[in-house]
This record gives sequence, structure tokens and C-alpha cells, in this order.
Amino acid sequence: MKKQLIPLARTLRSNQTEAEARLWGALWNRQPEGLKFRRQHSQQAGKDRQRTILLEDAKVLVLRFWNADVLQGLTGVIDDILSHIYIIRPITP
Repeated sequence: MKKQLIPLARTLRSNQTEAEARLWGALWNRQPEGLKFRRQHSQQAGKDRQRTILLEDAKVLVLRFWNADVLQGLTGVIDDILSHIYIIRPITP
């Protein structure tokens, strides 16, 4: 991450919505299935669509959830995330 974005990233993390706090609390420290999750790097909101296009062109799946979905059904959101992962990387015994 560019050094000038680090303070912005810290500010965004400290001012996150309740939904963000719950979701990242559930994803933190490899809790679901031992997987590691990363936040997107901070950029201007206007560049979000461009970043999504670049990620999708690089075959990176971008998932987005409404705050209400996280607040009212966090388990379902986590299950949805995991189901997308297992489509891409099936579990092997």
C-alpha cells in the first residue's frame, strides 16, 4: 500500500460502520475455515468501479454485501463467501 494511504486506511478502519465491524470481526484472524481475508486498499470512491473492473479482468472475484444483510444475517453472508471460495478452490480430503 502506498505510504500516503496508510493514515487513510487506519482512519477508515477506526470509523467503520457497524456492519463492517461485524463482518471483519468474523473474518479476522483466519476464523472461517482457516482462510485469510484482506480489505481492499483505500482509494477515492470514484475509482471503486475502475478497480473492480481491473480485479475482475484479473479473474479476482469481488463480492459486495449490503449493510442490512450483514447486520441481519452475518452467518448467511459468511456462508455465501465460503461457497464462492469452494467453487473456486474445492475442498480436498
